Amino acid sequence: MTAPAGRGRWVVVLLLLAVLVWTAAVPTWVSAAGTSVLTGTVRVHVPGTRAAPGMVGAALALAAAGAALALAGRLGRWVVMAVVLLCGVVVAWSAVGLLADPGPVARQAVAAATGVDHLVGTPRTTAGPWVATLVAAVVLVCGAALGRASVRWSVTSGRHEPAPARAATERDVATMRPEAGAVVGDSPDPTSARTAAAAPERALPPSQPAPGERSDEPDERADWDALTRGEDPT
Repeated sequence: MTAPAGRGRWVVVLLLLAVLVWTAAVPTWVSAAGTSVLTGTVRVHVPGTRAAPGMVGAALALAAAGAALALAGRLGRWVVMAVVLLCGVVVAWSAVGLLADPGPVARQAVAAATGVDHLVGTPRTTAGPWVATLVAAVVLVCGAALGRASVRWSVTSGRHEPAPARAATERDVATMRPEAGAVVGDSPDPTSARTAAAAPERALPPSQPAPGERSDEPDERADWDALTRGEDPT
């Protein structure tokens, strides 16, 4: 199983656990009866959402953990695992606590219905808390399995890429950029520029002697000028 596939499946698992916890909290958990002078005997049915508010918080936390797992990095996965385990503990504590003593929840519900917290008979618990206990065990097992499975995952998000990898990428991009000399048309070799700067001025062509020097080649015009002055050009 690849890391993205494994991550996606665990996201679905956490969302299903959230739905399972919420489903276990919706039915009636406690049934009781109360009486008063004005209303007489009144029977009340307390759902798990009222009898154990921690169930609602656990369901919402599991849904948020599933969404966070889709984007979490290495450290984030361990945080998600801790949240899942904590939710399992909360669900178990809520169910076991109600099974141990449903009286306070029943009296509170009777008082809300009749104005008096006097119970008639013993409050009864339904199968809801027992189902919630099994759900808590499933959540705890899934939390431990998530921690074991996430060890084999690799960080796939580019926003969580390690700093050495980002530095290597920047160096690769820098090596692909053209040199400044190539962009403006200068010579990429610095020695060529120094040679060109140190070169002497352009020499005169061989046919034109430098100023102050005398050419050894015969000059017919100068010979005629010498004959005109009565000189021997030879």
